[in-house]
Amino acid sequence: MGGPHPNRDLTIGVVRGGRAAVVTVAGEIDIATAPRLRTALLAECGDHDELVVDLAGVSHLDCAGVGALLAARAAVGRLRLVGAHGIVLRVLEILGVDKGLG
Repeated sequence: MGGPHPNRDLTIGVVRGGRAAVVTVAGEIDIATAPRLRTALLAECGDHDELVVDLAGVSHLDCAGVGALLAARAAVGRLRLVGAHGIVLRVLEILGVDKGLG
């Protein structure tokens, strides 16, 4: 049965360089972890013209996570998603977000 997963983890790493920052994300992005992602992404927006978000390590993405990505895109202007696969890519495709970010 569904329910909270207390051991769920989200790892966020940032490599800054010039006008862009690469944010590497691993784990599950959902209503419990999306606020952390949003905070991390928005923290990079003031210092960079572009954010590249590497989703290769993400195993789950829900609407709260998509909202975090869209908030960052609105703040920075250019957000590129890379590495999305499986169900994560499918969620982005269904919502049309894969075309709107990049």
